Amino acid sequence: MASCGTIWGRLGPAAAAAAAALLLAAAAAGQARALMPPRAGAAAGAAGSRASRARGVASANQAGAAAARSGGQVAMIIAGRALSASEYRRKLAALDAPLPESLPPALRRQEARSFLRFAMLLAAARRAGLQHNAAFQQRWRALGEKLLVQTFLARLQARAADIPPAMVTAYYRRHRSQYARLAPQEARSRIRGMLFHRRYRAAMAALRRAFRARLNGAYFAAPAQR
Repeated sequence: MASCGTIWGRLGPAAAAAAAALLLAAAAAGQARALMPPRAGAAAGAAGSRASRARGVASANQAGAAAARSGGQVAMIIAGRALSASEYRRKLAALDAPLPESLPPALRRQEARSFLRFAMLLAAARRAGLQHNAAFQQRWRALGEKLLVQTFLARLQARAADIPPAMVTAYYRRHRSQYARLAPQEARSRIRGMLFHRRYRAAMAALRRAFRARLNGAYFAAPAQR
């Protein structure tokens, strides 16, 4: 996040003067509120709260109307932004959450409330600027790396599992005596599993060779001497 000095440095003289005037006006307004009698301050706060709620309702109505005009069905509204049913489903899928059609009708609203709470907290965290926190950034990078590894492993396993039926048949014929006690279908299933693990181990070995990955045996052999 840019510092105040950086932000002011980017402003021209006219823009800086206008911003300074706005800051002075905001400070004066804050002092005026501080000098109000308690009842007047409470009334002003209540009026401000009512106005804020009214603006929120108007914004929500506008968002819903815009979504309706575009032909989308509104699933929920968060901070004045309408979330269409299709976008809601996409976000659920990205979060590995159950889709509405996979749930009984009684649980769909409960799931929607859970997502609404998640989206509301996410919006609040972003508004608070927590995404710029150094500890969060470090954790975010670690989670991103973990997800990247999981995605790569899923692809590697899918490739290892893509075994042509002809390969299974050929192995079964060469080792028929080993599977004489099994039904042909069960034998083929076991062969497929064995070939999958063999191909997966070969892929991991190829990665170790490609990246020259190895442990330092001396470091792990005698931890008491470190």
